[in-house]
Amino acid sequence: MATTRVINSVTSHDQDLATWLRRWRRLILISCAIGLLGSGVYAVFVPERYRAEVVCAVADTEARAGASGLGAIASKLGPIGGLAGLGAGGSQEREEIIAQLRSRPFLAEFTRDNNVGPQLFEFDWDSSRLDWHDDFFRRPRSDIEVARDFDERVLRIVTGDKSSLVRLQVEWRDPKVAMLWANDLVARVNRELALKASAESQRRIKFLQGYLARTSELEIRSALYDQLADELKRLASATVRPEFALRVIQPAYVPDRYDYVWPKRFLVLALGAIGGLALGLALATAASVWPGRNSPDRAD
Repeated sequence: MATTRVINSVTSHDQDLATWLRRWRRLILISCAIGLLGSGVYAVFVPERYRAEVVCAVADTEARAGASGLGAIASKLGPIGGLAGLGAGGSQEREEIIAQLRSRPFLAEFTRDNNVGPQLFEFDWDSSRLDWHDDFFRRPRSDIEVARDFDERVLRIVTGDKSSLVRLQVEWRDPKVAMLWANDLVARVNRELALKASAESQRRIKFLQGYLARTSELEIRSALYDQLADELKRLASATVRPEFALRVIQPAYVPDRYDYVWPKRFLVLALGAIGGLALGLALATAASVWPGRNSPDRAD
């Protein structure tokens, strides 16, 4: 008896659901069609976005080789070595490189040199006056704001947990521009970090030479001479090596015309249909519980 009641209840529920769907089928189908049509228009008219990628590895510099010597000398010199920065090491770790790539001043200079702002904020840019609009709906964009949006909307940096590879990706609507920007970002970060390493090595060389002139202890003088040689090698590396921080394994190339990453048109259409169906079901549910809307005659 209990089983029969359960079966009858389920059957009745299914019949009620089928009746409800028939009652509101027009609204649901229209909503689904509108969602499909809207997503189709978006998929056809939205500009394609292309991805250019540079595959790099963290370069092995002479700075890493001299890090242990720096620490040994710093321990012998005590607080003086710490003040000189000898215990810190000079290695260009992957985290430092990525931090430099994402730093606002670095990206602000890059976006300013490549005129990225007017392309990112086309609605706010007046091409006739070559200046920003400044009214109720539009406003000028600062270099830092352009850099932030470039980092969030255009630039991607992908790293592996176990490898030293760094994949720098630029997504943009012009494939050639995406390629140029990706390669230029790697070249710029190499130049920036090489300049920083060169200035740091010069400062350390000056300190080591000054300390050599003031000490007569043979053990410390020997260690200082060894470290001075390492710093000179590091300075030479920062001066003459174009790929000081990131060694390019595969430079970016111009993506094929049909090799765009967005829009994924079938996905957009599917999401539009699902969204329209969900909206139709929600509207039908709201209408069916609205006072005076329960009559099948009024629904049709």
